[in-house]
Amino acid sequence: MTAKPELTNGHNYFTHGGNMERSPEVIPLEWTGDGIDVVHRATRGSRDRSQILERRLISFEDRDAGLQVGVSAIPAVSTEMKSEWKDELLTVQQGRATVQLADGGTISLEVGDTAFISAGTVHRWIYHEPFAKDFLCLFDGGSGPPTALKIDPSLELAPSPPPARDVLLTETPECKNRLLYQRRDGRLTLMLWSTTPYIRRAAKHAKHELMHFVSGCATLKDAQGAAVYRGTPRSIFVPKGAEVAWENDQAVLKIACFVS
Repeated sequence: MTAKPELTNGHNYFTHGGNMERSPEVIPLEWTGDGIDVVHRATRGSRDRSQILERRLISFEDRDAGLQVGVSAIPAVSTEMKSEWKDELLTVQQGRATVQLADGGTISLEVGDTAFISAGTVHRWIYHEPFAKDFLCLFDGGSGPPTALKIDPSLELAPSPPPARDVLLTETPECKNRLLYQRRDGRLTLMLWSTTPYIRRAAKHAKHELMHFVSGCATLKDAQGAAVYRGTPRSIFVPKGAEVAWENDQAVLKIACFVS
């Protein structure tokens, strides 16, 4: 069995008990080549088992929650078929890969694609070329059925509640969403979410959120009104407790993953 990695301090993190050692900040998730090398086992042929190195940069962690967020890069190799022991949401930043499932199904991933693989899912990775991704991992073992899915941004959405009236600085927007996955314990929720243009005053995030903008973009500002995000990179992480304002002047469609 592959050993679980020790949670390692990232650029921003929560200490035990939820006390913040640093003020939460919006964190862009983009591969820059930085990080530490993590050893894995790989199969390059039917009898050849060799080590590979994943270069991983942990940008944020919440030790109490068992949460890590960051970016990583993997060479062109194949992994062994095994059961996943964490929930992982990932978006491809470079390269191509195929996820082979134990039931014979496959998921093909290219730049811009987002996938979710839950704890307990038996699968293997085939990296067709050097591969980079941003990721959110929840390491507590999971509380839902094994699930592997590639997110389809064209899925039909249903009307959903808009932001509260007391935080809006413009007219109420039209919001829609579609639930894609939710753990039975409610700790992780994955959805597609869209909105028409609006402006919202700064408010504290009640949960951790990784958001990936599929189309459109937003400007996020801190409590003092300074812009902390202007639409690039496409994936960002907003920690629980971060006080963030939102402004979008065009329609937005995003993948949103919430963790409590």
